Amino acid sequence: MHLSIVIPVYNVEKYIERCILSTLKQNLDKNDYEIVVVDDETPDNSMEIVNKLTKKHTNIKTVSQKNKGLGGARNTGVNHAEGTYVLFLDSDDYLNENVLKEIITTALDNNLDILDFGAQGIQEDGKVIYTVKQLLTGKAYSGAEYFSHGYHQSACVRLYKKAFLQKNKLQFREKVYVEDVEFNFKAVFLAEKIMGVNTIVSSFVQTTGSITRSHNELKNKKLVTDILDAIKKIDCFSKDIITKNSVAYKKSREKVNEQTITLLKILFTKTKDYSFFKEIICQLKNINLYPLQFRSTNKKRELFKVFSNNEWLFSQFYKAKPHKK
Repeated sequence: MHLSIVIPVYNVEKYIERCILSTLKQNLDKNDYEIVVVDDETPDNSMEIVNKLTKKHTNIKTVSQKNKGLGGARNTGVNHAEGTYVLFLDSDDYLNENVLKEIITTALDNNLDILDFGAQGIQEDGKVIYTVKQLLTGKAYSGAEYFSHGYHQSACVRLYKKAFLQKNKLQFREKVYVEDVEFNFKAVFLAEKIMGVNTIVSSFVQTTGSITRSHNELKNKKLVTDILDAIKKIDCFSKDIITKNSVAYKKSREKVNEQTITLLKILFTKTKDYSFFKEIICQLKNINLYPLQFRSTNKKRELFKVFSNNEWLFSQFYKAKPHKK
């Protein structure tokens, strides 16, 4: 079997049928691929919808587990996958029609560890609001060389060879936000052969329940701490594994820098607890990531970096907001 599509399911009864049906509207023989649906202890009627589809389509299989979050569900899906390659598809997103044959043929013909493909972000009404395009296309590169030119962070814009994931013991962290950050930082660099194509394979639906739009203080604090943990891990990997002689080293430090800017922006705009603010800044100082050293290529992010690097000013503006005592 060439391909396993892993779909985690949790509270997605509104979207899951569209998602699964999109995987069936493909130009691949059903014997060549499977859809692995992972029930992450969903409390709604999602699995009733899935089970009806399973009875009609022999290449859909389901796996149930105690709740482990998106990352844990993806890991379970990989463990049960029988395909040579794995594609991760979030259950509120969907595949475009007849796109799988081209990408799986390219991956197999070039014996790739990873194949990156294009995607589009769409509103719930179908309006396209952004497009993901790959920078390096047309031939296979080493992971380090590909990494050095930059890559998209999402795990849902690439095929992974299952044997490659197993060989390098690559797994997602469980029950965390931003589980893709550490996973792809390591995966892209470690790949021996990686290629990009700009075929638009997936559509990412921008739902209103996104964590980045949340006003829940506890969720936003968890988001900040999860990003910080991811930063610590990629910082260590960058320093310990990606040597200064590597073509990927400069980009790896820039990636750490960009994630730290993202962390500081979310900390500043989404939290209100000054003691929490001070603790995060302290932890960044302890790992020598604050103040930030690298320039951002994005002008607005660079301006925010300059602002946030002035600790006194940054703190004063933060304290000017309502915050917990």
